[in-house]
Amino acid sequence: MRRPALAPVIGDVLAALARQPGCMLSRMSGSGATCFGLFLSAEAAQCAAALLSRAQPRWWVESGKLL
Repeated sequence: MRRPALAPVIGDVLAALARQPGCMLSRMSGSGATCFGLFLSAEAAQCAAALLSRAQPRWWVESGKLL
């Protein structure tokens, strides 16, 4: 994965999301303020959120459903 030159942490976040079990897609929002992952199930998303929160306690991490 290519690391953005201005904010390398974005590449770190996208890679961390992509490594989570059940992650189908990891992307950055249009403005770059948020990175997100789409998961196979709500359970996979919740598990990923818990794992990422423990691994990166300074990141804001939430899981939720798309309506």
